[in-house]
Amino acid sequence: MAEEILITNNVVKRFGGLTALRGVSISVKRKEILGIMGPNGSGKTTLINVISGIYMPDSGKIVFEGVDITYEPPHKRAKMGILRTFQIPRPFRRLSVIDNVVISLKNNPKGVSKNIYDAAKELLEFVGLDRYINLPVSHLNTFMLRKLDLARALALSPKLLMIDEIVAGLVEAESLEISKIIEEINRLGVALLLVEHTIPFLARVCKRIIVLNEGKVIAEGSPEEVMSNPVVITSYIG
Repeated sequence: MAEEILITNNVVKRFGGLTALRGVSISVKRKEILGIMGPNGSGKTTLINVISGIYMPDSGKIVFEGVDITYEPPHKRAKMGILRTFQIPRPFRRLSVIDNVVISLKNNPKGVSKNIYDAAKELLEFVGLDRYINLPVSHLNTFMLRKLDLARALALSPKLLMIDEIVAGLVEAESLEISKIIEEINRLGVALLLVEHTIPFLARVCKRIIVLNEGKVIAEGSPEEVMSNPVVITSYIG
């Protein structure tokens, strides 16, 4: 079995006259936590959208577990195990916390082997929301909503989970709790791709970071290597 679960090869994405991705080639290893960072407009979220199938690339290739998925629709990629969260969570706000997770479990391509509400409670306990299972989602704050997003994604049995700026706007204690949850998800065997602006957060949970700028990969390496790279300092830190 190949070491890489995901490979993008020379991926290009244009929006009219704007080229958001300029030949991006990356790989995500099995059971890895890979960080993606870069300034605003560098192509980070566009890359996630192309990998998840929300956008189709103009050229290039995307391979998941050895299968070419370049032009597969999002629902097929989700069934294969490619899941993502969004910068702004998108729960069913009129439903309870537990019912949001139950809906995801009902769509799990593998099915659920136990009582679906018991399975939902276990996931909510995993992310630290078990005290709030019966609350309407509208009662949750941003931190809680992002943890709910993780529970909903886990309910779909991801093999690769892409997480878009999950700690943006959170205080340090909340960021630390999120990092511990992400590490626990990784211990379950899930590969993670984290898009983030918060450098200390990425340095805490990632052994490898890729830096984008103007739609191109400009650096790759350990947190220490990336943070000391003069090109990164110039383009990202300023």
